[in-house]
Amino acid sequence: MRQNRSLKKEETVRIIKDSEAMAISKIYGFETKYPIGMHLSRHCLNMTIPDYVNFLKEFAYDSFILLNRKNHLKRVISMQRGRSSGIWHTMNASRKIDKVHINPMNFEVGLDINMTLVDYFRKLDIQREQVLNSLGNCSLLNLDYEADVSDSPMVGYRKICEFMGVVPLKPDIKLKKTNPFPASELVSNFEEVAQCLDNTPYAWMLYE
Repeated sequence: MRQNRSLKKEETVRIIKDSEAMAISKIYGFETKYPIGMHLSRHCLNMTIPDYVNFLKEFAYDSFILLNRKNHLKRVISMQRGRSSGIWHTMNASRKIDKVHINPMNFEVGLDINMTLVDYFRKLDIQREQVLNSLGNCSLLNLDYEADVSDSPMVGYRKICEFMGVVPLKPDIKLKKTNPFPASELVSNFEEVAQCLDNTPYAWMLYE
């Protein structure tokens, strides 16, 4: 969601309540993307991570599922490809490789927010720790995209079902990966990006 102003608290409350009212199950949940430049930014909810978690607790939300993607570079590639193509999800296996250009020294992470890749990756790490600290003693399921979703979404699905106390079924998984290729085949200026990430804790992301 991008807009020229942040949502007022009462607007956020109304959105949540309206969505709850349409739930057809006793189990209800929704997604929030916490990284900088996304749902908690000043152009959307305009909340810090601790404030948002406390806000949810006020509505008795006490169980959380946290999905982490360790390879930040692959996240950036997905963002850039989605922006350039307008395709964020697909049911077709990706065969054609449309390379994207990534400015490693001035990457747009959100509306009016630009950072170097290294600074962005550090911020992602810091924010994940903020989420974990803010959740404290809440019931929490940690999922890793690489281990629980990438090769087989059924792994994550079964973990979620167990976490929620429901019997897993056999869902028809229709969505396919949009970027099932190495970063070197997806980024037109890969060498420039590699120079930026070399000799940093994030260098490994170039080759996995």
